[in-house]
Parts: sequence; C-alpha cells; structure tokens
Amino acid sequence: MADSKELARRMLELTDRHDWAGREALMTQDCEFVTPIGAAKGPAASTAYSTPFTVAFSGDRHEIEVLASAGDLVVAEGHWGATHTGTLSTPDGDIPATGKSVRLPFVVVVRTAGDLVSSVHVYFDQLAFLAQLGLLPQPQAA
Repeated sequence: MADSKELARRMLELTDRHDWAGREALMTQDCEFVTPIGAAKGPAASTAYSTPFTVAFSGDRHEIEVLASAGDLVVAEGHWGATHTGTLSTPDGDIPATGKSVRLPFVVVVRTAGDLVSSVHVYFDQLAFLAQLGLLPQPQAA
C-alpha cells in the first residue's frame, strides 16, 4: 500500500508536469474533486478543471510547505506560483493574458483509498488571485 503523503505529493508533482494521464492513474474512478469553482467526479473531471490553468499560466508550480497526514487523510499547504501568459478560459468567459505573476497560498485536502486518491479538495483565495492579476477595480480616493 502506498503512503498517503507520498500519493498527495506525487499528485501535485504530476500536476506541475502536466502529466494528466499519470495523475488520473492515481485517482479512483469516482474521485471527488472540489475547488472554489465547484465540484466534479472522476479523474477526467479533475483534468478538465486543471488544463485551462496550465494553458493560461506558464511556469506553474506548487511549493509544498506543510505536508501532514493521519490515516487516509493528507493536508498539503503551500504556495502556487505562475505567470499569466495565455488566455484563461472560465465558465464566465475568457480572461486574456495579463503578463502578471501570481503567488497564491493554497491548501489541498486529500483522502486516499488504498493506493489511490479518492478525494481532492482545493482551497485558495479567489480575490487574491484576481487582485494579483490586476483584475479587481482599484479603490477610489476619498
């Protein structure tokens, strides 16, 4: 049986390499994938969520600062960084490249089932993301 922490670490490494087939192979067929944008089921749904980010952001990388586990539960905390060099396709429309770099704190909560990942919950600050891209209106002077 694989170590839960190593499964979570491997999942993030495969994400950074854009190795979707490798990442999908680590997941159960009914893997739950939850992000601030919504929830999906299955490995292909996790790839469908992640791919627009890797198309829009170059040099994307997860820096894990804390990795803790208890049984089948793993929590990874760190920063994700990248540069917005391409169009980000979202359910609300496309966001053209801004050329800005982002560095966002994230938390990923992973549950495992044997040698596979059965659940991934991703947490990040959407307002900080938009602010770093320069997409929020600037406050008016009083």
